[in-house]
Amino acid sequence: MGCWSSCTSDSVRRVDTVKFPQLAIGARFTFEGKTYTKTGPLTACEQAGGKSQLMRKSAVVEPLDQAQEPARRELRQYSETEVRRLCDDYRGQLRERFSQLAGDAGGLSIDQVLELLDDPSLPLD
Repeated sequence: MGCWSSCTSDSVRRVDTVKFPQLAIGARFTFEGKTYTKTGPLTACEQAGGKSQLMRKSAVVEPLDQAQEPARRELRQYSETEVRRLCDDYRGQLRERFSQLAGDAGGLSIDQVLELLDDPSLPLD
């Protein structure tokens, strides 16, 4: 009689694992014997001590909450009119912010700021 003969399908617990990025933020999981809650794309908080930990993308974890599907965002469809309105709103916000920055930089006009942005010799750092 081998050691496998004493095992029944009832005594074997199936463990579902996923890679860490597949968990939704807020999901609880176990990793290396400790229980965590996912707090960000690469961070988790240990349940026992509240210590934050950076997690590897390749970390294989065991979800504790109900079955996890990879987090997915619903894509919204926009009409051409909505896209144009959103771009116009954003352009207005950028102009306002650049005008503030120009004033903070010694009274540059918005045109001077935009000219500087288009200058390929401007350092990126």
